[in-house]
Amino acid sequence: MIYLCNLLYSLWCCSCLSNLYLRTNICRGFIPFFLFFIPLWFVWLLICGGQYDVGTDYFTYYEIFEDVDSEYFYRKFEWLFALTIDVFRGIGIPPQGLFFIFYLINFYFFCKILYLLQDIRTSFLFILLYICLSTVFNNQLNGLRQSTAIYIFTYATVSFNVYKSYWRYIILVLIAAGFHMSAYIFLPFCLVFRIKKLNKLMCFTIICLGAIFSIIGSYDWILDISSSYLPAFYTPYIEGDLNTSNSVLNLITKWIFIPLYFLSITVLSKDISDEDRFLFIVGIIAYSIRLFFLENFIFNRIGQSFLLISVFPIYVYMKYLYYHKKRLFCYFICFMFLLFYSAKTVLFPKGEYLYQSIYEL
Repeated sequence: MIYLCNLLYSLWCCSCLSNLYLRTNICRGFIPFFLFFIPLWFVWLLICGGQYDVGTDYFTYYEIFEDVDSEYFYRKFEWLFALTIDVFRGIGIPPQGLFFIFYLINFYFFCKILYLLQDIRTSFLFILLYICLSTVFNNQLNGLRQSTAIYIFTYATVSFNVYKSYWRYIILVLIAAGFHMSAYIFLPFCLVFRIKKLNKLMCFTIICLGAIFSIIGSYDWILDISSSYLPAFYTPYIEGDLNTSNSVLNLITKWIFIPLYFLSITVLSKDISDEDRFLFIVGIIAYSIRLFFLENFIFNRIGQSFLLISVFPIYVYMKYLYYHKKRLFCYFICFMFLLFYSAKTVLFPKGEYLYQSIYEL
C-alpha cells in the first residue's frame, strides 16, 4: 500500500509544485529547481533509504556498507561507488545511512532529467511513467549500483538532446561506469543519436523483432550470438544458477504494453518538436533492446539498463495528447497505469513490491 500511496502523493505533489513553480519568479536554474521539488524527492528518499530487506540485495549491500573492503570495487574500476563508501563511512555514516546517500544521488540525477525535459507542465506524466512503466523506482531497491548507472545514462541521453555534445555524453557514461561497470555498454548507444528520422513502419518493425525474439529466444541462441561481445564481468552470471528463462508471467507483464507503443508511433506523423522526436526515436530503440533481451533472466539485466529511457515514446505521445485537446484519452491511459500499478503493489505484491522499512523495527 505504501507504494500506491507514494504514487498518488507524487502525482499530486508534482502537479501542485509545477503550477507553483510556473507562477513564481524563482531563479530558473537547476539548483533552485532541485530545492523547489524537495517535497517530492524527499519522500522518495525516506521510502527508499528507509527500506529493510526489500527485494534480494539489501543484506548484500548492508554488508558492503558495513565492513567490506572497498579495494575490491576499485579493482573493478567502480571507483565512484568505492569512493562514496570510503568518504561517508570515514565520517561515521552507518550502513543504513549509505542507502540514503546513494538514493539521494539517484534522485538528484532524476531531477536533472526532469529539468532538462523542459516541460514542467507535463512532468507529472513523466513521473507516472517513471514509477508505473519503467519500474526503476521499485527495481532500484534491488540493483542499487546498476540503478545509479541507469539514472546517469538516461541523464546523459537527455543532456545530449539539449547540448548536442558527444564528449559530454561519453564523460557522463564513464561517471556511470564508476558506479557499475555495465554502463560501458552505453558507449556505443550514442551511434543511435545519429538517426535523425525513423518512420512508422521502421518503428513497428523493430518493436516486432524485439517482441518475436523475446518469445522464441533461448539461452543457447542468445549466448552463441551475444556472449562474446559482453564484458567479462557477466561471465560468472552466465555460468551461474541464475541463468534461466524468465517466467511466462514476467514476460506477459512486459508484453501488455506493446500495443501502447504501437499506438504511440502515430505521433511521428504529428507536428512535434525535434527534441521530442529525438527522445521518441532513442526510446523506441531502447524499448526494442529491452524486449530483445527479455527471455533470459541474466541477459534481461542488460535490457533493464534501458528501463528509464524506454518510457520516452509513451511520454512524448501522452504529452502530445495533453496539449492537443485529447486530455480525456491521456487521462484514461493514466488511469490504466494506476490500475496496473495498484495490482502489482496492493493485490499481488512480491519481491521489490513488498515493502518493509527500518521505521517499523
